[in-house]
Amino acid sequence: MSSKDQAKVSRRRINLETVVFSAEQEVTVPASIKIPDSTQYLLQPVLMLPKDKLSFFQGPGKIRVQGQLEGILSCVDSAEQVHTLAVPALEFVAAFTAPALSPGVRFKADVQIDGVEVDQGEGDVANITAYIIINLWALQTQEVEMVSAVSGGSLRAETNSVRLQQVIKEIGAQQTMTLHLPFQPDLAPAGTELCIGNLSWQVTEGRLTAAGLVLAKVYCLTGDGDVKVLLGKQDFGLELDFDAPEIGESSLACAFEKASLVVVSEGTALELEVNLQATATGYREQMTEYVSSLTGADSQQRTIQLKNRIGEGEFKVTLEGNCPFASLPQAIDLVLPRVRIIESQALEGKILVRGLLTLNIYYTDDSGQRRVLVQEEEFSQFFDLEGSVRGYAVKPWAWPEGADCAEGRYTVPVLMRVEVIEEVEFTAVTDVHVVDPSQVPANASVILYMVKKGDSLFSVARRFNTTQELLWEYNGFSEQDGLEPGQKLIIPVYQTKFKVQ
Repeated sequence: MSSKDQAKVSRRRINLETVVFSAEQEVTVPASIKIPDSTQYLLQPVLMLPKDKLSFFQGPGKIRVQGQLEGILSCVDSAEQVHTLAVPALEFVAAFTAPALSPGVRFKADVQIDGVEVDQGEGDVANITAYIIINLWALQTQEVEMVSAVSGGSLRAETNSVRLQQVIKEIGAQQTMTLHLPFQPDLAPAGTELCIGNLSWQVTEGRLTAAGLVLAKVYCLTGDGDVKVLLGKQDFGLELDFDAPEIGESSLACAFEKASLVVVSEGTALELEVNLQATATGYREQMTEYVSSLTGADSQQRTIQLKNRIGEGEFKVTLEGNCPFASLPQAIDLVLPRVRIIESQALEGKILVRGLLTLNIYYTDDSGQRRVLVQEEEFSQFFDLEGSVRGYAVKPWAWPEGADCAEGRYTVPVLMRVEVIEEVEFTAVTDVHVVDPSQVPANASVILYMVKKGDSLFSVARRFNTTQELLWEYNGFSEQDGLEPGQKLIIPVYQTKFKVQ
């Protein structure tokens, strides 16, 4: 064969954060709580999933996700007076069967309360059942080799293009912050919620500068069955150096690793200490050609799953509506808002978010009795987000910053954040095996050789200028194994210099 007909293979190696495992599981968490014997009916409990209590454990063939559920439950007695109780901390565990994963795997989980059922059982007990959906991903940054082009010989290839965010470097940092909240000696903390708002960052010549805000809600109960919510916030800033000036783009993930409450100043203040873990991934985005299928030679293929970051946005909206009180209350004690996202959808340059706003309005009537009004309203919001396209995945969350009720109307300012992800899955040719050694591509990493009559490991190793030990290793042979005509051998020619004989 002339040199112009010689098959040529072009390869590209690129560092990617790939999804090596993903799964979803529903966990049922039951609880029973003693309630007053005069209870007439129960309200829907307010439950929280503390982000700092979520942990991962990896064992042989298993990945365990462990977390905690806590909150409050309000009940109304026969006199229409409301009492609030603490839901004790409840642990939940989900076990996923997984293949063997390398030590460098990073776990990520999205944990959401999918539904809650509550009923009054016998013996003055409230039975609560929470349904939790856990989406788990195992991510790994690894070098992936793909065949980008072939030419010459009898090889025929089908090529495609894909957006790849080449990972250049990952770095992390920790920061401990203390939030100070006003406190009263008769309060007992029953649950804590945390989130990060106003998060923004930029990368200049390999240096990342970020700023954000830690937001906190501490739900407390009084001795007479009333509920209070303490609000706190704390600004923070981060500076991380990739030590790689070529990095101009990065993702930034912030998570709470630990949170603790301490009563100080003789019971007049509450300190909330949080430990924030930040992980930044510097990358370079590019469109890459790859070979998706090949005829004319044996080849190896691999299915690659990626999550490309498209962008994120943070928005402030105000939800308003009427409060249908039977009569105007004497005083509004507390407006407790909850927002649950029902649907999120990526559109062309926009994001659609549909949700459900639930309000528990605790008030005092003309006779001095504590009562509660429960109200639910659906809402829809459109947000502009450059780069959004139909079919992209959207991860939203909502944080009611507060609530107010006056003159029969409610006002709830809500902070919303959406993250848009392009979920990519494609099959790429990762190597080419040429059967005929007279047509070995110059760039081939391995070839597939058909054993002929009279061949031995020694003669084959000598013919391809390699060693018997490498042939044993790549083909799973032992020193005592012989060869049979028609048997296929993998020849690791990328470790040797091959000359066509």
